[in-house]
Amino acid sequence: MTIQKRKGNFILTLVVGFILMISIGSSVQAAVSLQDATYNIGVKVFKSGETTESRSAGSVKSPAKIVVSGGKIQAQVAFKNTSLTEVKVGGSSAKVISTSGEWTTYQFSISNENATVPVSVMVPAMGATQTIDLSFQGNTADLVQGTEKKDTTTNKSATSDTKKNTNKTESPKTADDFNILITVLSAMFGMIALYGVVKKVKQ
Repeated sequence: MTIQKRKGNFILTLVVGFILMISIGSSVQAAVSLQDATYNIGVKVFKSGETTESRSAGSVKSPAKIVVSGGKIQAQVAFKNTSLTEVKVGGSSAKVISTSGEWTTYQFSISNENATVPVSVMVPAMGATQTIDLSFQGNTADLVQGTEKKDTTTNKSATSDTKKNTNKTESPKTADDFNILITVLSAMFGMIALYGVVKKVKQ
């Protein structure tokens, strides 16, 4: 086998291995869900069945919140109650959890942090109902900053460290270090095995 052919085979192996690495990495990331916690999350408002922004977008507050617990996700979305009322999801009225001024927050279940949910709303100005799609942007999910009770028995140094930690907003892990390591090792072994096969075929 000539040097030129060997170089060609090696380049081919690298390309295929790179594609394999991306595929494995994407699969691992997609399989990992958010940890149990409350998150701020971006939400877009589209016309029903489309990807065009709805005229009602300004009446839905973004970011919204999602509460992840035991593998289930509850979305908490605020709607401007002067523009949109009687919020229904899946034919059932969404639960009202709070009202502040012209904003009413509703809670309902969603399948995952990237779900697109058809929502039926009453538009008082039109005297009619309409359906809008709420598209949750899972890649924007950030842990909501929590508050902790102060421990009066701790020393000043510990209290200072606690304040520093509680003032930080953490980002959710989409894949832990172990999954990343598995991805890299799988890609490496795949490249080595593929190169061996190509080399044997060409000999």
